[in-house]
Amino acid sequence: TKRGLEVVDLAEHVGTRIDSLDLGKDLDEETVAIIRAACVERTLLLFRGQAGLAASAYLAFARRFGGRPDLHSLRHYCLPDHHEIFVVGNVDEKEAKAGSPKVGLNWHTDHYHLPEPGLFTYLHAIEVPPGQGDTRYANGIAAYEALPAGKRAEIEGLKVLHSRARLFKNLFPEATAAEMEAERRKVPDVVHPLVRTHPELGKRGLYLGGEWGSRIDGLEPGRAQALYDELLQHLIQ
Repeated sequence: TKRGLEVVDLAEHVGTRIDSLDLGKDLDEETVAIIRAACVERTLLLFRGQAGLAASAYLAFARRFGGRPDLHSLRHYCLPDHHEIFVVGNVDEKEAKAGSPKVGLNWHTDHYHLPEPGLFTYLHAIEVPPGQGDTRYANGIAAYEALPAGKRAEIEGLKVLHSRARLFKNLFPEATAAEMEAERRKVPDVVHPLVRTHPELGKRGLYLGGEWGSRIDGLEPGRAQALYDELLQHLIQ
């Protein structure tokens, strides 16, 4: 318990639940600092009971932690008055999709395709199924530290190519070459280190990007895919 907040770890390497907190209120600096430190250390935070959180209050909470919002390339799935919020869902409203149904179908780190990787990601669950459809998380730092020394030496200095266009093709196999190129122009390919150092913790961790949009750069394609798959399975076990 910290400052009246109930803090419960959910798993060994990732996930902490913080109770007795209304994210719609103007939180004081000390509370924000506690939340930030917990997220940095535990990777994922869960706040229950936020069904009434308005979009404007949701954004105000997110802005307390710094960084710049990423405006999604599929802008028609964003809230009309708050383009920073990308809507995910499979519900039809007024004969149109209320959110993108093709999200979270593969393991990924949000914003991995950007030149500057995302600082934090925020998800607000409005309506979820009673079973299945779970959103699962992994800790890249814990995964890297658990690698054998020989494997850490093998991947030292490797880089990963992250392609929004590659992801787009996996999501929409029917996409034409012109549509692929348009997506690449909107979000050009970027390269990041396979192993990154956390800017606040100073610890090193795997940064694989996205299962459908990333590949290890500079290796023969078959070897690159095999190594990526091996590291991904290690990460998510």
